[in-house]
Amino acid sequence: MEILKLKKTFINSFWFGLTTGVIAQLIGFYIILLINKSVLGYTERSVFDFLAYLFDFETGRSQIIPKLLSLSLLADLLLFFVYIWTEKLNAGKGVIGSAFLLGIAIIILKFV
Repeated sequence: MEILKLKKTFINSFWFGLTTGVIAQLIGFYIILLINKSVLGYTERSVFDFLAYLFDFETGRSQIIPKLLSLSLLADLLLFFVYIWTEKLNAGKGVIGSAFLLGIAIIILKFV
């Protein structure tokens, strides 16, 4: 009985929400990359080659990265609502924290 209570408090913690928020962002970013890769017709190479293609600063394609990162926040939105609906409010706060961290990274990428 005590192990079950410990498991419930672990899932309803800020750090668990922060970790799952970052993982959801990574998965969301990967899905967005796959979608954009197929839309741009860049299907013959790997995702890492596509990222190197996007980070080409000389052609100005590097400005696409903050936009793709912003779209990956949709995965956090879904995870946040799941935590709120299941009354895991502290984990929801962690997801919001991970969204703020990614927001800071987006601002840095946008203006640097």
